[in-house]
Amino acid sequence: MGEITQLIKQIAQKNQPIQTFPARVSKINREDTSVFNPEDSYTIEVIDMNGATYNNVRLKSSIQDKEQGIISIPKLNSWVLVSIIGDVETRAFVTQQAEPERLFGRIQSQNEETLFLEYSIDGEHINVRYLKKEGEIGAEVISEISSLEFDKDQNLKVSYFDENQKIVSQSHFHPDHSSIVFNSVEDDTEQERFSSILSKENATLKFTNDQGNEKNSIQSTPSETIFSLKDDDGVEQQKTTLTEESATITMTDGSNAVIEKEKIVFNTLDNNDQVILDQNNGVSVLSMRKIEIKGVGVEIDGGAQDVVIKGANVNIN
Repeated sequence: MGEITQLIKQIAQKNQPIQTFPARVSKINREDTSVFNPEDSYTIEVIDMNGATYNNVRLKSSIQDKEQGIISIPKLNSWVLVSIIGDVETRAFVTQQAEPERLFGRIQSQNEETLFLEYSIDGEHINVRYLKKEGEIGAEVISEISSLEFDKDQNLKVSYFDENQKIVSQSHFHPDHSSIVFNSVEDDTEQERFSSILSKENATLKFTNDQGNEKNSIQSTPSETIFSLKDDDGVEQQKTTLTEESATITMTDGSNAVIEKEKIVFNTLDNNDQVILDQNNGVSVLSMRKIEIKGVGVEIDGGAQDVVIKGANVNIN
């Protein structure tokens, strides 16, 4: 910033003329080796209406201070207004642009000089990143702490990173659906631990263990909700399905219980055994196997109705 300050003082003290003319952008000088972003540009080359070429026309006041500043990069072959201070070509800079291609800015933290907030905008994307710069000059390493991306297709993505640039959390938002993922990082490898997908017609929540196997999940639609419980190997042990009419619990062996508004039904694996509790028809126990009723005291009371006990051999002792 000291450079531009001195220029302003010289202009004021010496009354130096400032020449401004239109020119066409012939080259964008990309910062291919930039530790921040290889799409950055701090100077361009232009050709004026007489065919003269001007190299390294500045897009910002100090092209040495690459860590900070707000820059608008013009489109190739577009027209710009170039100003020159005191007829010194090395002091040429762009004052106006007809067609900007990309706008980016980088702001250094006031309290910690290694931290930066960076944003980049073009006709299709917006990207905001929180960055950290580490290492010696010439060997700097830039790492992302968090980022926000938005594009023309209405996709919004928010990401958070650990110190090794691994994603620990990421959220995607779209007009029709959204998703959230939380990861654990083991041996420098991201492992999904929780995820959710939400839309107008479906909501899914899923937990995963550190081996990558799905543990428990919930899936819900306007007509039903399903709870699934699995073991460490991802084998389903229990599934519960809820609808407006019933609730069904199914175990890993296939046995299940169905609860309806006026009836509860219990079934074993092979459906050879069934117990029905019916509000209108009473209790039914159906089995292809032996049925035992034991207790300190057993009482069978049919009230005003007959009690019928049938069988090939009926013993009452």
